[in-house]
Amino acid sequence: MYEATVDDLADLKISLGIAADDTSQDPLLNLLLVRAGTAALNEINATYLPAGLQPLIVDLAADAYKINQNSAIGIVSSISDNGQTIGYASDSIVRSVMSVLKNYTAQFDQYRNPGW
Repeated sequence: MYEATVDDLADLKISLGIAADDTSQDPLLNLLLVRAGTAALNEINATYLPAGLQPLIVDLAADAYKINQNSAIGIVSSISDNGQTIGYASDSIVRSVMSVLKNYTAQFDQYRNPGW
């Protein structure tokens, strides 16, 4: 599992235009960094992140954050016919990260370790 650093968090805040002293979103941002880093490690089949991929983790987390914030309508989770009720499930952080991960495949290719 990837462990986000203080520098990762600072870079992500800069990327998103969040003030350095605003800690209200730190838990979410750290979670995004951990999920993005872990997804990247899985993608390249490695246990550590090469230095060349570090900036990509911040970019991936920023993209996932933006998707998560811009999701006005989530996935339909329930529908009622007579009462005309529609329920939406919120997009998860994992779904956000996985949806942007494919955009970074080319960058991950040079670091990918062969699997078994």
